[in-house]
Amino acid sequence: MQLRLAVLTLVPCLCFGAHADPQQAGTPRPKLHSQMRRLLAEHGPSAKGWVFFADKGIESEGAHRQALARARAELSPRTLERRRARRVAPGLVDDHDLPVAPDYVDRVLSTGVELAVTSAWLNAVSVRGTLEQFEAIAALPFVARVEPVRRGRLLDQGRVLGPAPSAPGAEKAAAGSFYGLSEAQLDQIGLVALHARGYTGDGVVIGILDTGFHRGHEAFNQVGHVVDVLAEHDFVDNDANTDIEGGDPAGQHSHGTYILGTLAAYLPGELVGGAYDASFVLCKTEDTTDEYEQEEDFYEAGLEFIEANGGDMATSSLGYIDWYTQADLDGLTAVTTIAVNIATENGMHCVTAAGNAGHDTNPATSTLIAPADALQVITAGAVDSTGTIASFSSEGPSADGRTKPELLAWGVSTSTVCAFTDVDCTTTVSGTSLSTPLLAAVVACLLEAHPDFTVDQLRARLFRTGDYFVANGTFDPEFVLGYGIPDADEAGFDCNGNGVDDDQDIALGTSKDCNLNGYPDSCDLADGISLDANGNGRPDECEHRGVRPSPPSPPLPLTVLPPAPKVGGRIRFALGAPPSAGTLALVLVRSEGTLLGVVRAAPLGSEALPFEIPIPDLIGLAGRTLQLRARIQDPVTGISRWSEEREIVLGP
Repeated sequence: MQLRLAVLTLVPCLCFGAHADPQQAGTPRPKLHSQMRRLLAEHGPSAKGWVFFADKGIESEGAHRQALARARAELSPRTLERRRARRVAPGLVDDHDLPVAPDYVDRVLSTGVELAVTSAWLNAVSVRGTLEQFEAIAALPFVARVEPVRRGRLLDQGRVLGPAPSAPGAEKAAAGSFYGLSEAQLDQIGLVALHARGYTGDGVVIGILDTGFHRGHEAFNQVGHVVDVLAEHDFVDNDANTDIEGGDPAGQHSHGTYILGTLAAYLPGELVGGAYDASFVLCKTEDTTDEYEQEEDFYEAGLEFIEANGGDMATSSLGYIDWYTQADLDGLTAVTTIAVNIATENGMHCVTAAGNAGHDTNPATSTLIAPADALQVITAGAVDSTGTIASFSSEGPSADGRTKPELLAWGVSTSTVCAFTDVDCTTTVSGTSLSTPLLAAVVACLLEAHPDFTVDQLRARLFRTGDYFVANGTFDPEFVLGYGIPDADEAGFDCNGNGVDDDQDIALGTSKDCNLNGYPDSCDLADGISLDANGNGRPDECEHRGVRPSPPSPPLPLTVLPPAPKVGGRIRFALGAPPSAGTLALVLVRSEGTLLGVVRAAPLGSEALPFEIPIPDLIGLAGRTLQLRARIQDPVTGISRWSEEREIVLGP
């Protein structure tokens, strides 16, 4: 049996004091990515590179604790509330929240490069410069590596026809209901029924990353119902205006405006968005000029901005594949993918587009774009009005074999607002770009109804309602349809799909709720919020007359194989039989709240399986306590559960 290894090295090192001599660990790998030379040769000093730092410049354990305390104190109340409710990592803050060391940034800038983005989450900066400057930067002892900033893609350019404004007369003729032209696309995913219960996204903050947003359309400005924007930032021009500005290309704002319209339009009788009562954080991250622009860093900075401003979720109809290959889309490699992983770990729900590169019937091929491969993002494919998959909708799986896309929504001639005409004008646009905000609206409305839903719990609810899963009991084995078209109303209020609302189900006694949380016990188990270690069909936390409480889940069968290194290098482990056979295991190795390594295993059997985790060369290991945790995923339903955390102390 082979084990697929991958390591997150974008997190800061926990070592303190002077930097170790990399030569002590043998011949180091070149810190300057080979593609940087090619990038600079093709595009000159206007090209951007990432500079990743080895640590955050903190000199002692005491200073580290103080820095974490300051980071926690600086979280906004909404961010703190969300993290308390839905964060899965230990504590409320970790090293991702600590600022990049100012001295390191100053040393980098002293080479003459131009600063673009500073990322606390990645412990990195993006800069523009010459090859000679990047070579000088790579030689600095606190720099871990230098690699290209990747270019973004607007998914609906080129392959899919753009918007076609509808004639006002035709619009009026087609309108009639409260939703008008958008009724069918919302009803297809159960949003009309969910709205009827009163859940329209009120109180939920949605972050959008896109090209810009023109909010002059009448659908954004109805009396008493003006679209609510809590914060916005233009990362391209580095200002606080995401609308069209002087000097912008004529269509700079259009793509983002279509996305915002699908979510937030409010023009009763003509066009109503899927989460029309939500609030928004808008991030202009993409440049539509004809020049070679690299926006991966803007995307990452936008996610940090949304999280810092209390976003409950983020949606993006963008993709990054230039300078990556499909083999890189393993959920752990692409920069935007890693940023989404950090966001979801902080309890922020994320939705993104699968891409518009088409599909075939070969499950071994893939046409995804990053960050569609992120571990807990909901990846959106596109269908037409009949529920038939769109020819352009990209297919999975991810490079490590996970189901992508996962859910589908209307993405062929989707109704939204016009971007260039503000009155008496709607339009239709095609692409997974448009199916994505429809699914984001589902997430927003469900979060209003159930603000306690964790990222994994909400994903599990939606996957179980997918029409392909309902019909077949599994996901599409060709990795085109995922779990299918979800039912938002059922996901929120009929979690076991028996046609009876959960509260009535429990009141009538047809479903048990032994832990009194308002959800049938079977749903708690299926959602992964409860465990059933003894297999009696009841959550372990419940006591039943005549039945002793179920024992807690066993600790991970993980052991360290000697000899363990003292600084950096490779740590060898042995993983015994998992809690349930035939599952997938994602093993996270942390120390003091910082992620050191990730191992993704193939399906595990009954025999112990050895594996290795490479640790960055500068990280001191002697005497360190490692925390190990595994995510066990059902290969059929895709539902995952975190195992009990296990601590291992390395020798001095």
